[in-house]
Amino acid sequence: MTEQSAKYFILSLFSAMLMLAALGAASAYILDPFQIFHSSWFMKDRYVPKYERFQNAGLIRRMLERDDCCDIVIIGTSHSQNFLPSYVSKTFGGHGTLQLSLPGPLMTEQAIMHRKASETGEISRVIWDIHDPLAEDKVRQPNDPDILSASPGKSFPLYLYDDNNLNDYLLLASADMPARFIDQLVRGKPYESYQSWHKNAKKFFGKGRELGQADTAFIIKKIPDSRHYSFPNIDEILMPAIADHPEQEFFIFFPPYSKHFYAVMTQEEFSQLMAMRIKLAKDIEEYPNAKLFAFDDWAVTEDLDNYKDQDGHYSEAISKQIIDSMAAGDGRLRASSAQDNIQELTKAVNAYIDGFESVTGKE
Repeated sequence: MTEQSAKYFILSLFSAMLMLAALGAASAYILDPFQIFHSSWFMKDRYVPKYERFQNAGLIRRMLERDDCCDIVIIGTSHSQNFLPSYVSKTFGGHGTLQLSLPGPLMTEQAIMHRKASETGEISRVIWDIHDPLAEDKVRQPNDPDILSASPGKSFPLYLYDDNNLNDYLLLASADMPARFIDQLVRGKPYESYQSWHKNAKKFFGKGRELGQADTAFIIKKIPDSRHYSFPNIDEILMPAIADHPEQEFFIFFPPYSKHFYAVMTQEEFSQLMAMRIKLAKDIEEYPNAKLFAFDDWAVTEDLDNYKDQDGHYSEAISKQIIDSMAAGDGRLRASSAQDNIQELTKAVNAYIDGFESVTGKE
């Protein structure tokens, strides 16, 4: 091969690679399964489940373009993924609800989505569920290597939530886009039920006896002492979000975990969660635009048939009960009542442990 032929070959190869890359990027833009750049040209109102961290970026953009959405946003964990947007809007009297819950999210991820949704100036109410990671003694950043090594699916696309729209086009280089488009076609879900996992998990409910007997390493709980804990996720993330948006009304709640959930905790875990509860109740009192709710005293928490696992994931019916209660102002937890709430919860957990044989039929 002559030198001229070699140069021509390299140039041709390079040109072919550029054309292939351009074709791939163009295809990704046209397909756009997460609807980052435009509403779907193929599947209206169909969204990709299991890739919520990417899909939610598209939901923020597309849903807020609609006339009927949105003045309410749901931020939180899998404990609020069964909150149906239409039910929330109807119950709270809103004109649309943006459902942005995530499975196993970091507080930093939740704050990023809240900030992005708030940029439109349309959000007036925020429903935020508080799961136990809020009690961690450090703030974990998105794409923490330790988390991704165990759960690669929790990769968070920071570039889709920042203020630079140009770097959004990095998504066009993803080789997964065609596969996610197939997910949209085959397994895509309508917006109303996009987040909800309850339908697929129904087979796991109503098995309280089996669920209860899977772990009986109970520990009688002492009423937590005043030991000092640090809660940087409250101080650095949640409270600043409330302070920065006085125009928004925050409905923050502790999910109605089962008594079994608390029964198998160590004393240290229980004490830390309760200390977090006291701090949160005290801090929220400083903000007239925020309300804290707790639903640990509900009768449903005694019956494991209402849960699908020991992490306290409850039915869709309980999700609606939570929404109804907050809209009515029921279940408020205030700084003045937090200590009594903890004492009553501790007694109830120990009563559950003492009566476990009659509750589950354990021999």
